Amino acid sequence: MAFSLWAKGYRKEIHDFEEGDEYPIAGYHELLDEVYQRVRDSGAQKVFEFGFRTGIITKRLYEDGLDIVGVDTNESMVEAARIDMPNGCFLHEDYEMGLPSELLGETFDLAFSTYAVYNMDDVEKVRLMEEVLEHVKPGGKVIVGGIGFDTREQKKACMKANKDLNFKCDFPMIKTEILKDYPDATWTTISKCAGILEIQKEK
Repeated sequence: MAFSLWAKGYRKEIHDFEEGDEYPIAGYHELLDEVYQRVRDSGAQKVFEFGFRTGIITKRLYEDGLDIVGVDTNESMVEAARIDMPNGCFLHEDYEMGLPSELLGETFDLAFSTYAVYNMDDVEKVRLMEEVLEHVKPGGKVIVGGIGFDTREQKKACMKANKDLNFKCDFPMIKTEILKDYPDATWTTISKCAGILEIQKEK
């Protein structure tokens, strides 16, 4: 199945969630648009995306002429991305266990991810962020958007209210906790269950 058509179908599915402002997809389109705009506003030309999934943002950036390198755990999505965006570089790897060796020596103006780290615990998230930051040029950014809450209490209340939903999200981002690891980072709340973390690398 063509990558762009698969993504289009996925967008239709999540639209049904957003119509009711429901967890876990409330604010999905707004978040993706915001992350896309931040990447473009940064002036980055070479970007790295970890967990590109359906490639909604990836394709827009590719069409804008950016140099794209992406990694994902789903082999079929990687193959589809290679067909749909032949001038990009897309790697199949379980990035939760570490970034692929092909990135050794590679640096990027900016790295980003959306809805791809919500089942990594806090220690794993920090380890991944640190590894990604090593590949970002001084002054560059790491932007991570997805399921998240301002406080752990909000997370617990949401999980309780949606306990019958067939969706697994063990470790969403928690603003008050992740900012302890990155006190100079910024957090933007997008919806009742989504937010964006932005980490600036020192020059």
